[in-house]
Amino acid sequence: MKHPTIHDEHLQISHYDRMIRRTRSQLPRRYRILSRIVHTSAIETVLNMMLRIIPPRALIGASITPLATALIVYYVVERYGYTFNYFLPLVAVVVGGLAGYIYSAFKR
Repeated sequence: MKHPTIHDEHLQISHYDRMIRRTRSQLPRRYRILSRIVHTSAIETVLNMMLRIIPPRALIGASITPLATALIVYYVVERYGYTFNYFLPLVAVVVGGLAGYIYSAFKR
């Protein structure tokens, strides 16, 4: 059975607050402190806006691509004696983000 939709904004906020408190009570102390920082209204607003603008697949692509690129380039630099270009990881972030964004656009 599906849960009924909560239409009253005050009820939604109080339900969210109860859920956060209940979840925090089950966390270890260090994660409780992190949860209090992350779930402040200012940070939640920024994160929600960021996730609306940038799809999660683009964020994943923007994080995995530079890691893989940097590992491959580092191997080549160490193996063959080239100079490491520090601009390359920045380019990899942009390319990975665009690839993830394009993938999510076609996936819809």
